[in-house]
Amino acid sequence: MNPLRSHLMGYERISTGILIIILTNSNFSQVRLDISALYMVSYVRRQAYIIKEILKKTKTVQQKYTSKTYDDTNQRRTREFLILAIKNHQALVRATSSLTDEMGTIIYVLFMVSILFFAVMFCLALQKMTFISFIPVLTLNLYLLFYTSVGQSWVDETQEIFTTACFTPWRFFNKSNISLLLVLMENTRNGQRIKKANLSLDRRGFTSQFNIVASTGLTLYQAFQRAGQY
Repeated sequence: MNPLRSHLMGYERISTGILIIILTNSNFSQVRLDISALYMVSYVRRQAYIIKEILKKTKTVQQKYTSKTYDDTNQRRTREFLILAIKNHQALVRATSSLTDEMGTIIYVLFMVSILFFAVMFCLALQKMTFISFIPVLTLNLYLLFYTSVGQSWVDETQEIFTTACFTPWRFFNKSNISLLLVLMENTRNGQRIKKANLSLDRRGFTSQFNIVASTGLTLYQAFQRAGQY
C-alpha cells in the first residue's frame, strides 16, 4: 500500500475516534447542541421582534402629537420604551454569550477536527473509495450548521434592530431619550458577530470552513497523485 494512503487511512481512524468521543462526551450531551441551537435561533428572533415592536410603539406615540403637545408624560413613556428595548437587547446578548461560552470551546475543536477530517475524506473519495465514511463528518457538519445558524440569526436580527432604531423619529425627544436611542443604536451598529478564538460562528465562518476543506482535500489528493508516480 502507498505510504501516503496508509497515513491517510490511519488519520481517518484517529479522526473517527475523536469524533465519537466528542459526540458521546457527557458534557457535550448535557447541552445537546442541536436542540440548544434551534432554541436559540427562535429566542434570538423572538427577542429581536419584541425590541422592534417596542421601537414601533415609540414611533406610534410620537406620531399622535406635535412638539407642543408632546409633554413630560409622553417623554416618560418614551423613556420607558427605550429602556425596555435596551434591557431586552442586553438580555439577548447575555443569553447568546452564555451559549457561546458554554459551547464555544467544543465548537472550536469541532471546526478544527472536521476541517482536517473532511479534507482527508474528500481526498480518499477522489481515489474512488467508499462514500460511507462521509456519514460521520456530514453529521458533524450538520451540528455545526445548526450552531452557526444562531450566529447568522444574531447578525441579521441586530442589523434589523439597528435599522428600526435609525428610523425611529426623535424630533420630539429630550436629550435623555436621544441618548438612550443612541445607546441602542451603538449596541447594534453593524450587527454583532459571535466569535470564539477569532472564529466567526455564522454562515461566513461555515462557508470559510468548507473552502479550507476543499483546498486542503485537493492538496492532499495532488500529493497522493505525485507520490503514486514514484
